[in-house]
Amino acid sequence: MDMNFKIICTTIAAAVVFSITLPVSAEVDLLAPGPVVQNSFTPCRVDFSPGEKYHTRKRQWQGCPTILRTPKGTLYAGWYSGGPGEGLLNYSLMVKSTDGGLSWSREPLLVIDSLTGKKIQSLDIQYWLDPQGRFWYFWTQRDYNYNHRDPRHLSVWAMICDDPDAPELKWSEPRFISPGFLRSQPTILKDGRWILCAYDWVDDYYRYSESFDQGKTWYRRRAGKKYSGHAFAFDETMMFETGKGTLRLLARPCKGVGFLVESRSDDGGKTWSDGVLTDIPNPASRFFIKRLRSGNILMINNWNSRDRYDLTAAISTDDGETWRYKLLLDPRRCTYPDAIEGADGELFIVHDFSRGDFKEILISRLTERDIMTGLNNNALASSNSFLRHIINKAPTPPELTPAEEELFDKYLHKRKKRCLVVIDVQGEKFKNVLSEVTAGTSGTISMRKKNMDFQYRGSRALDDKWQEYSFSFVPQTAGVILVLRAERFADYDDFKVENGTLYNPSFEAVNRANEIDGWRYYLRDTARIGQNDAAEGKNYMTCSSKILARQVLHVEPGKKVTVSFKARKGKKLVQPNTPWTSSGKRQLQ
Repeated sequence: MDMNFKIICTTIAAAVVFSITLPVSAEVDLLAPGPVVQNSFTPCRVDFSPGEKYHTRKRQWQGCPTILRTPKGTLYAGWYSGGPGEGLLNYSLMVKSTDGGLSWSREPLLVIDSLTGKKIQSLDIQYWLDPQGRFWYFWTQRDYNYNHRDPRHLSVWAMICDDPDAPELKWSEPRFISPGFLRSQPTILKDGRWILCAYDWVDDYYRYSESFDQGKTWYRRRAGKKYSGHAFAFDETMMFETGKGTLRLLARPCKGVGFLVESRSDDGGKTWSDGVLTDIPNPASRFFIKRLRSGNILMINNWNSRDRYDLTAAISTDDGETWRYKLLLDPRRCTYPDAIEGADGELFIVHDFSRGDFKEILISRLTERDIMTGLNNNALASSNSFLRHIINKAPTPPELTPAEEELFDKYLHKRKKRCLVVIDVQGEKFKNVLSEVTAGTSGTISMRKKNMDFQYRGSRALDDKWQEYSFSFVPQTAGVILVLRAERFADYDDFKVENGTLYNPSFEAVNRANEIDGWRYYLRDTARIGQNDAAEGKNYMTCSSKILARQVLHVEPGKKVTVSFKARKGKKLVQPNTPWTSSGKRQLQ
């Protein structure tokens, strides 16, 4: 065992320190407000000597960070990572910095791993320093032995370190804290109550837990009714108290809503208003909100109604009614901010960027003055401040052994094991009626309705041979965008259109600015053009769930349009984007 970390064996008396744990039986109502009822009895595995399998070079993705600053200034950051996507090969980890966030330990000091064989997943974590100076390491577990709408499916656990500045951190045994899913720091109210915004997917009301005795026992509470259609959503709620004592609970919206949702209480949580939309833009993404020692409110949020761009730090001087001061932290597609205020008022803010591709965990060190004055000649107001410093970056592709590859393939979701061709028909605030979708002689492509711009989607399993595909729709505008993607990898070629024109079906041309004039791509270095095919003697395009291409169609509104193309199963690509020249010729690598 690594001597930097030790588990303290707890006594029988300590069993009541964290929560009331009543036995679960068929008669117990796990949803009833009142003393917390323990819904899970098996914590994930805590590893104090993480081995090579958890090293940075092995990670297929990483994201959703959290941060803590100890009383003497040490920073601890954590996030979760592991196998392909979010699933039973995940784990959470912890690293530290002793120089204000400039340098960090490379490999994890502590890991909380999934119980893969028992179908219990270790996922989101949250760090918190309580008023007594104790380090709380919260994590959420997901038990796949129960349906996702069963109260036993989600549970919040914690370990506590009484002295986070000690040379050797000593942790309590893992303890069940609350039902639900936690992704926020606890909030301390003026009357001393601790609020834990552990939300659930079970019913139509926002849920949270509260403690009257500094976390020894917890009680489950119910806030207002969820915003329309949000019963089983990722609410990721957070709460703060205004100067007049109003409790404001903010919630992440579902996709397509575009704004945060709020429920309020003017009587300390006895009664709550139902969820209503605020005027704060949010693209269904986790946000952060907290009152600072100055009395101002800090919010970190993707200030964008459509997608997870424009991560912004904002300051409110009027209890969150308006957000006059804003500083753009990161314009790219990034998510999951978390923050902590230091002893001198400095703000340490973490977030992730491109979990599966760039795999970056980043930190910004700011002051309120930086946010309120903004950038001046690309400089922050405070000399010690900085933006987007990398804590950790995992390589693409990861360095996996054949055994690790085989294990990851085994635990891929069933639909991920199939290679699917997916075509999205995208328009600006209109619906396309998609019909007569076929795949040669293989049958009809399945359809799935979407709530945002992607109105309908068709998909079909592929094999190694080229197959003809076609679909029809009736557009309502003259400009339609086709988006190519695939589950796993797929090759596309030979697009043709009846009653419409592809902007450039050959994939070949570029304009004078050296930009592609045919298929365009969402992210740099994600377009993949295949090598010369031996059979056809020409190039084709390869896409995946994260390698997207789009093409503009010129069509006549109201008239049936038919698109046909060829597709086959593709191969994983590890080379960078194929460069283009001003002559329109590809330089294949």
